[in-house]
Amino acid sequence: MDTNLDTPRILKLTSYCFYYAKRQTCQNLNPIENAFAKLKALLRKAAARTLDQLWQAIADIIQTYSPRECRNYFTAAGYDAD
Repeated sequence: MDTNLDTPRILKLTSYCFYYAKRQTCQNLNPIENAFAKLKALLRKAAARTLDQLWQAIADIIQTYSPRECRNYFTAAGYDAD
């Protein structure tokens, strides 16, 4: 049974409703997602192995976020950053 093809039919038979999410409602348009993606990538690159190293890496990474970059995250997500 191909569950991808049967899912709408099964949902209809069980009286459940489902909606396809519009692209505008996708969580990828949340400004914090981009900021955390950068944080996670730089944390992996830092390869901190102790708690002290981790906190130091986070402190160093936070300094790399510029106000303009943060404003661009909001602009890209469709918010008025001003």
